[in-house]
Amino acid sequence: MGNEQSNRSYYRHPEPMEEDPRLRRLGENHRREKEELQRAFEKERRETQLKLENAINEGKQNIERLENEKKKTEQKRETELRKYENEKKEMEDKYEKAMGQLRTSEKTLRKQLIEQKKSQMEMERRHYAELLDKQCVELEKERERIATVAIMKEYLKIMNTSYEAKVSLKMIKLYCLEDSSESSKAKIRFELDNLSAFRERFRDQFERFPQFLLDEPNANRNTVDACRGFISQVKDTMDQDIMLGICGVLPDALENGDQSAIKSFGADAEVLATELSNIKNGSKLQIENKGLKELTAPSTQEVFKGDLRRTLMKEMYESQLKIKDAIDKGEQNIERLESLRKKLQDSQMGMESWHYADLFDKQCVELEQERERIATCAVLKEYLKIMTLSYLTKNALIIFKLLCLEDSPETFNAAIIGELCDLRTFHYQFQDQLQKFHEVLLNESKANRNTVDICRGFVSQVKETMDHDTMLGLCEVFPAALENGDLSAIKSFVADTDVLTAELSLIENGSKLQIEYKDLKELIAPSTQEVYIDFLEESLFQTKTVILLIIIAWIFCFCL
Repeated sequence: MGNEQSNRSYYRHPEPMEEDPRLRRLGENHRREKEELQRAFEKERRETQLKLENAINEGKQNIERLENEKKKTEQKRETELRKYENEKKEMEDKYEKAMGQLRTSEKTLRKQLIEQKKSQMEMERRHYAELLDKQCVELEKERERIATVAIMKEYLKIMNTSYEAKVSLKMIKLYCLEDSSESSKAKIRFELDNLSAFRERFRDQFERFPQFLLDEPNANRNTVDACRGFISQVKDTMDQDIMLGICGVLPDALENGDQSAIKSFGADAEVLATELSNIKNGSKLQIENKGLKELTAPSTQEVFKGDLRRTLMKEMYESQLKIKDAIDKGEQNIERLESLRKKLQDSQMGMESWHYADLFDKQCVELEQERERIATCAVLKEYLKIMTLSYLTKNALIIFKLLCLEDSPETFNAAIIGELCDLRTFHYQFQDQLQKFHEVLLNESKANRNTVDICRGFVSQVKETMDHDTMLGLCEVFPAALENGDLSAIKSFVADTDVLTAELSLIENGSKLQIEYKDLKELIAPSTQEVYIDFLEESLFQTKTVILLIIIAWIFCFCL
């Protein structure tokens, strides 16, 4: 016992390390405030959910009531319809009798009209067929005349070349029979050059003439054969040995001064000129006496066109008169049928049946409006959850900023890390809630389009802020900067936090104004709208309270 007492007297328990009272007080205050905010949020969320469920239940009851009223209206309407069946049947019998008589008369008139149209169409067909045949014949004649005139123009060019060659031959004959002076020899050489040029021109025209005949297939065959015959005669004359001797040998005779040869070639030139003259005269007689003259005469279609125009106008006028009479008779029958149909409709429709029909349509419209309101409430329920996550994220950013602005932020590392964990949790919850929001939009297709578009717009803005690189860097990179004590990086992240907080505040305020002053106010149920507006106002008040408490705690710590 003595030894134990001595040991106890010498052994001392280690004294516990004193904890910083400021940290303890701040931690307790922070934990207590966070628990109070969580309890308040849970309470408000439960109340909001309860009110939304009550609104949905109320809508379902309204739908059931409207369905019951709809059934009663349908039963009453069926009773009224059965009441008018007998009267309707009697009117239908009368109508059928009247319609039978009208159909009989209409069939008779229609048959007469059809027979008249058939006879008229047959007459017009025969008449137009005759006119068409005449026009086709005249058209073929006109085409033949045009093609023949074109060939005759080319033929006359060839005959003109033949005539000029004949003139040169006559001049050569005259100059050869004169004295053998140098001036006569010069004139002969000049005419020989002209004759050679005319022969070359004739050769080119003769080679082009067959192709020209192929280009004008509608030309008169007799004319073509006659022209081809005369051109062949001219070619034979141009290709004679005498012609070749005059063009090829006469220049040498002139050079040598052989008078006998020169006079002999002069006689040959006279023979060739005579042949060309005979061909020319034969061509002229052919055109005057055998039918070419008629083909090249001016067209006489103007007289035919005038007769044809007068005949067509007369026939068209008679046809129009007959058609007008038939149309007048048909319109009279149609007016009679329409008057009977209107009388039948007026007798069938009663004022009471119209009243029930209007009432039924109004109930259907109210039912659709109620369904639209319920679907809109369901969309807004998911939308409020997303905006709540946005509000909590904004509060966490504000607290994070205040903690980082302390003189020694390293003393609040645990609280800062806790806020970063909350931000990461809110981000994951937002992704899940966003997927649910899109599923609700697909399921609630009857929701108001304006409401859906507005909610989708604000949700998209929140998504852009949540997925911003600054938010991701704050959750992933900031812990390393805090651990390393990098004050510049911490200040940069604090500045980025201000930007994110401002964006979320603008989105929240814009959403509140949209609900208060624009389209959503009319579509949301009154209870849901008031709950949401109160929720936003209380959220702003709580945010201001938290900020004020943090400022007070900071001042208190600074004073200590």
